[in-house]
Amino acid sequence: MSNRDRPTIIPGCTSHTRLFPKFHSFTYPYLLVGIPVVPGGFQGSMLSVDVLSWWRRGWLSVEARDHLGRGNNVKGLHGKVVDHLKLEGVDPSRFPHIYLITAPRFLRHIFAPASFWFLYSEEYELKAMIAEVNNTFDERRMYYLPYSMFGTSAEEAASEVSENEKRLPQKFSHTFAKDFHVSPFSSRKGGYTLTAQDPLASMAPEGVVVANIVATLRSSKGHGKLVARLLSTSKSLDPAMMSYIHRITFLLSWSVTGWITFPRIVLEAVKLAQRRGLSIWYRPEVNPTTVSRNSTPEEDVLETLFRKYLQAKVKNFPDPISLRYVAAEQLDPTFSRKATFTSEGNGQQRTQRPQTMELRIVTPAFYSRFVYYHNDESAFTSELLDTRLENRTARISDEELCQPLASSGPCTAIAKHADDTMDTSTALGWSLLRRLRRIPDRGLYPYPALPSLRSSQPKHPEEEHMIHSNSFSSFDRFIKASCSEQEQKEYRRVATRIFLSVKRTLGFDLHPDVLASSNAPRIADVATGNALWLLDAASSLPGNATLDGFDISLSQCPPKEWLPKNVHLHEWDIHKEPPAEFQGMYDIVHVRFIGLVITDNHGGNEIANIKKLLKPGGWLQWEEYDNSADYVEKARPDIDTPALDLMLRFGNNPQADRDMPRTGTFKWKDELLPTIKSKGFEQATQRTYTDYCKDNLALAKFYGDQYILVCEEFANKVFPKDAATMWIHEMISAATTETAKGAAIVIPLALFMARNPM
Repeated sequence: MSNRDRPTIIPGCTSHTRLFPKFHSFTYPYLLVGIPVVPGGFQGSMLSVDVLSWWRRGWLSVEARDHLGRGNNVKGLHGKVVDHLKLEGVDPSRFPHIYLITAPRFLRHIFAPASFWFLYSEEYELKAMIAEVNNTFDERRMYYLPYSMFGTSAEEAASEVSENEKRLPQKFSHTFAKDFHVSPFSSRKGGYTLTAQDPLASMAPEGVVVANIVATLRSSKGHGKLVARLLSTSKSLDPAMMSYIHRITFLLSWSVTGWITFPRIVLEAVKLAQRRGLSIWYRPEVNPTTVSRNSTPEEDVLETLFRKYLQAKVKNFPDPISLRYVAAEQLDPTFSRKATFTSEGNGQQRTQRPQTMELRIVTPAFYSRFVYYHNDESAFTSELLDTRLENRTARISDEELCQPLASSGPCTAIAKHADDTMDTSTALGWSLLRRLRRIPDRGLYPYPALPSLRSSQPKHPEEEHMIHSNSFSSFDRFIKASCSEQEQKEYRRVATRIFLSVKRTLGFDLHPDVLASSNAPRIADVATGNALWLLDAASSLPGNATLDGFDISLSQCPPKEWLPKNVHLHEWDIHKEPPAEFQGMYDIVHVRFIGLVITDNHGGNEIANIKKLLKPGGWLQWEEYDNSADYVEKARPDIDTPALDLMLRFGNNPQADRDMPRTGTFKWKDELLPTIKSKGFEQATQRTYTDYCKDNLALAKFYGDQYILVCEEFANKVFPKDAATMWIHEMISAATTETAKGAAIVIPLALFMARNPM
């Protein structure tokens, strides 16, 4: 095997020098590897490439899942780069030799903001490069950069092969436009000049790989803004030739570097924002040329239903049309992104426009946003036709056909008797979903990224048309009329997950004081339930956050194969001491709504066990309903609510009317703050949020229906429908009727925060 065919380890460094609008510079050590990209990869105890079995991977590894497009990881790096070149319209046979310089994984951790693919001819002449750029939002952009001797554009160079290419210099240079969001301190405008030394030109005779890559960011006016360098700092190493002692010392000296590189960069970003006062840009939605973030399990479910809905809309389009649908990418290798739907028209007068179009979903956020809209016209206007491309989550090839497509729809009439025959849970589920719908968050680009500054932004131009009403959305009606009971149940579950979260109540998943405690937090969610909070937090936290969910049973959670890569689930009984491997491991522990698992009406044992999860200086955030101040909210004074009043006593009073069975008290909540302090926590505080429903009384209905659903589930499990307890089930049914008249139970929310001593 020649030196060119061996993987190599490249000790190096990365440096960033910001020139405008404020000068700022830093340099950090950075470990690289050079990989000959060949079918089958390499297997070694120190460095492995394309090894699928985790127990056979080396200490350092390069894996196909971390590069290029989503999915198809079984093809390996070589198969994926061949597919990507075909996608770019380039013949892969032009490049029989490919070499990759990137950052490796170390013990499952990776931070690789940029990777560089060097594409060679049969004679090892450097003909082109692929610059692969990642951001912290799990988005990725691949720039194909053919060699350009005379500064021609990428398109011209792709179609012309110069005779002078046979005598290429050892340095590669290319200038191209920027269209990918990387730094919060720069817009998506401007361009890059990439200069790279040929890494293989320096290999003979010693076989040493030299990394020397420089990227210069220029503004749209041509001013230099930033210079980023990736450099080798010492001789590259052949992992197969390293002795056992050399491997151990090398890993000890470099292992920390990979873990702290990202926190170091975050620290520099904080300096730029706080000390230098640089403006922060809101993240725009991706372009069609960009690989979007991974979809969530909920978005995968909604994609399947939206595909059915779109097919039905096209089928009912009044004119002949052929629509090519391209879904957002998913990790499932069996998932088919593309589909074509056609309509032959309904016999009305046909237009003269070409009735061929493409609808491309550029980010899976489209699906989770689509369910918020009450009608398709508002959805399509906002998500496909926003005046700023940076706010569009989907693109349509013929914008003139967008509104006619939105207006077209399947027959969604619902027989009245269908609603009459629903059981209580199903009816309440649909009612809750319908009433939870609200105006979706508008696209914020180019307005300030800091939430405190967004109040000054103008209102959404379609806001008046997106106000929710008490009727079902167009998508709801289609699901009810055209989908199976199982699909309807899954839709209600998924959409409710999206609508319902504490963030909607408090405005955050983690309080800013808690979140500021760590740049790359490791977070535990105790009594995670169905992992709803965990998944919602994962979607809004930086990609370097690690989130672990704990519960006595994980039966309500999604399968681990569907979880984001930084989310993990573990079984643990909160009444017992946590396993040793989790003790002292977490920056933040989150707990909420565990009233039913407090066994001693005190919570001291549970708090002591939770505290063992925290690192010194770690934070506890705990949310509970404050039942000491709950009440019944009425739309009109004349509404009679005996069942809802009785339900309040059912939850709060240990001995209530009708010889009510003991259901427990909430005394432990009243004493929770002093109990937390007694367990050694510092800076313990309690904040009560009482206005989250008063400010928007529609929310009172939402949370009231949710409370009744919980009571119904609790009663069905605990109280048999016999003569002694039948009144409980009748009370819940009567309470449902009273809520339909315009009443709801409102329970304020208490937030507890405390810090583990250093």
